[in-house]
Amino acid sequence: MSKAFFVETAAGIFILDGDGNLVKGKAFKGAGEAEEELASLGEGKLGKLSTLAIKECGKFEYVFEDPRLAADARERLGVEATSEAPSKPAMKLRSEIGRYVGEIGLSKEEYDEVRRKVSINLASKKVSEASSALDVSIVQAVNLLDETDKCVNLLVSRLREWYGLHFPELWGAVQRNDRYLALVSRLCDRSRFTPENLKEAGVPERQVGQLSKLARESSGAPLETSLPQIKALADTIVLLGKRGEETAKFLEEAMELEAPNLKALVGASIGARLVAQAGGLLNLAKMPSSKIQVLGAEKALFRSMKTGSKPPKHGTIFQHAAVHGSPRKLRGKVARALAGKIAIAARIDAFSGEFQGDRIGGEFERRVEQLLKEAGK
Repeated sequence: MSKAFFVETAAGIFILDGDGNLVKGKAFKGAGEAEEELASLGEGKLGKLSTLAIKECGKFEYVFEDPRLAADARERLGVEATSEAPSKPAMKLRSEIGRYVGEIGLSKEEYDEVRRKVSINLASKKVSEASSALDVSIVQAVNLLDETDKCVNLLVSRLREWYGLHFPELWGAVQRNDRYLALVSRLCDRSRFTPENLKEAGVPERQVGQLSKLARESSGAPLETSLPQIKALADTIVLLGKRGEETAKFLEEAMELEAPNLKALVGASIGARLVAQAGGLLNLAKMPSSKIQVLGAEKALFRSMKTGSKPPKHGTIFQHAAVHGSPRKLRGKVARALAGKIAIAARIDAFSGEFQGDRIGGEFERRVEQLLKEAGK
């Protein structure tokens, strides 16, 4: 059976014989039809014009450059189809495109104009689709959360130093940043650290008397003119903290929608961080488990390659309770087992969508139990 080579261009569909002669050609009727057809072909599915061209062409063994198109032709049209990339007739067509587009009624100038429009529109569409993917938002949200945490920590240090000029004793008496912020934001002037105000601020009964006494006997400066600025800074940090909580909540919801299996296995926080470090869920799904195991530890990995020191056994997945809670000598094995399950979960989320998180998580737990048993723990 003779071979017919299928080639798509911005001008239309070409079916060529083995010598590169035109067997059948179908010109696109405008840029809109070209975009629709080429978008379908780009996804591995024959469009309306391609299907029509093949049906009109007759009985051949069709050769496609994309194996997905060959499979689609066999399944939907019942023709013999193979793939070859690049094929010689296709290379000939592209090198002599002006002659070929003339055979389907287009000038080289018309073809160049259509190709320009179609290329711009298809590229814009792909960028828009890529930007609308939820995992892209997950990457941005993880980065935002990290930067928010850094800002909050930096600003809290600045607040403690500044407010310490007014009420230095509060620094040592209240270690937790959230409580320190709440007191400065609500009371600020140490003269307002009365038992009544402290109780209203939610200070535990056992600490009310201590803080009230420290405020009365404080050696700090009055700072009347600076206190409004200090309070404004505390209010800003509180707002940033709330924004971080909202971002974390968004990540929980986004991971449930985009990667439920990964979320069920390692939690929303670790899962989102892995997606961000991989550059997207699809990239994570394509990674081997050995690379997933050390995601987040790239500096240590490159240092070991340069100096010959021991390579890291784990990266971001060290945050998982099963890894950091295991005996030191088992952490590498547990991390390796977890990375393998992460790879499976990510691939199911990216390509299938079926929820199997409970099964995957159960298998991992049994593997950890087996490792602990073998180690005599």
